[in-house]
Parts: sequence; C-alpha cells; structure tokens
Amino acid sequence: MNPLNKTGSHMSPEEQQAYAQLLDLMHKFGAIPEMGDKYVQLQNRYFEQEVQWNEQAGDVNYPFISIVDGEEWKLRLNDFPEEYLYTLIVNDKAIFSFNDLPETWKYPPEG
Repeated sequence: MNPLNKTGSHMSPEEQQAYAQLLDLMHKFGAIPEMGDKYVQLQNRYFEQEVQWNEQAGDVNYPFISIVDGEEWKLRLNDFPEEYLYTLIVNDKAIFSFNDLPETWKYPPEG
C-alpha cells in the first residue's frame, strides 16, 4: 500500500509529489494543524537515508548532489525566509521542502 494513499490504490510519483506539496502548503498556511502520519512517513523515508552529499561547484541554486540507490538527489536552496530553506529534488522532481537538515546526511568538509 502506498503510504500516501488511504484507498490502497497506486499513486504515481508525480501524484505523490503533488500530494506532499499540497500537504506542505496546507500546513504552512495553517489549514491543517499537523501534517499527519502519511506526510511524516514520506519525509522519514528520505530523512532516514544515510546520504553523503558532494559539492556542485559553481551551482548556487543546487549546491549539493548525491546518488542514492541509483537515484540522483539534489538539494536546492530556496528564497528563505519567504519559503522553506531547502527542497529535496530526486530525479529532477521536487519531493518536499524543509528547514532543518537531518543528521543522517553528511556534507563535504569545508575546505
């Protein structure tokens, strides 16, 4: 069963992304008091991964990249504080936005 779909039917990755973004916006603007378990499950799926990020020299919008289980992950910097600080991009699709980096994600040492 897809963790985002209450009916048990399959949702495409695009539908999952749209659903996660909708919940994120609803939470951000106070339409729902909590994100609920389904959004947390999606976020945890990515935040619990151990990721070694690599710096993308010269790319100020996407400063970090990693390959995780064959997928290309990028970390986008947003227009903070009007938006969340970061957005996780997986295979060129925005997954969700957030402010705090998980401890399981490792960054290259500053040179």
